[in-house]
Amino acid sequence: MLIALGGVTVISLFIYAFRMRYSLSSGGPLLGASVAATLLVAFLWLLTRSYEFAIAHEFTINWPITGLAAAAFTAFPTIVRFIPILSKPAVRRVVLRVMLIPAGLIIPFGAIALSFWFYYVGNQHIDPIVPAWNPLHYVDGYVLLALLAALFGAIAMFLLNINLTAPIGSIGISWRGRSSTSERTRRGPFRFRP
Repeated sequence: MLIALGGVTVISLFIYAFRMRYSLSSGGPLLGASVAATLLVAFLWLLTRSYEFAIAHEFTINWPITGLAAAAFTAFPTIVRFIPILSKPAVRRVVLRVMLIPAGLIIPFGAIALSFWFYYVGNQHIDPIVPAWNPLHYVDGYVLLALLAALFGAIAMFLLNINLTAPIGSIGISWRGRSSTSERTRRGPFRFRP
């Protein structure tokens, strides 16, 4: 499939170059879509090969320590920003920038590890030997992944509100329900009466 998509990308590149020279419309959307599809399949192929390499060499990870370190690195910038641990703003800014580097590296590695786990679960079959609390006792792994995707999609659509994740006052809404930016700049996000 990767070779076929690569061929489509090369053909669309020639179409793009020809139409760019001799026509008004350039064929850019076709080239963009074929390149995006090729890169997606290449990335999934690379993840599959990496998973097979990791399984063949039996890599083991101490998950409690790894999870604690990942949570600490990713939560530290937020803690520094909202809780004044460091007194000088210049020092706080430098520490924040230094800690954002490992946080920016750990999050993609965590996503790759999670995709490996999803790949592993998707390859599992119904197993009557596993305990009754394990979902693989009742359904195949790919059915479990589909149910998890539906559950997480429902949570994302109905329970999460991305507008409420910003710090209070930065989105122009005061506690009184008004969204006037001029009032927020004059009085701040909170109204206190002496």
